[in-house]
Amino acid sequence: VRAEARNASIAVGLLQGLVRGEFALAPEANVQPVLSLGGGLYRIKSTDAANLVYHTSLFFTFGGGVDYALGARASGEARVERQQLIEANSQHVNGSVGALTLLEVGLRLHP
Repeated sequence: VRAEARNASIAVGLLQGLVRGEFALAPEANVQPVLSLGGGLYRIKSTDAANLVYHTSLFFTFGGGVDYALGARASGEARVERQQLIEANSQHVNGSVGALTLLEVGLRLHP
């Protein structure tokens, strides 16, 4: 990511860490309802010496979805999750600063 201003051009890096757990409500069914809960952080920091851009947000995430059997070694999954962002290092804003809603659809292969 690059940021440009009138007299400067700087590179900005994004770091994200996330821990998420999932719990299947009916583990033996062909269609399994799943609940998920997790948390993590986003950090945006520029590479200049003054750290012109520096921002950290903590977040927690919760959601649900389904896993469905496609065969003996494959399953499909669909999730809807909500991430709630919490400001961590601002002098101007404290507490919740935004939210993201994620829709995830995927394929999981089993060994």
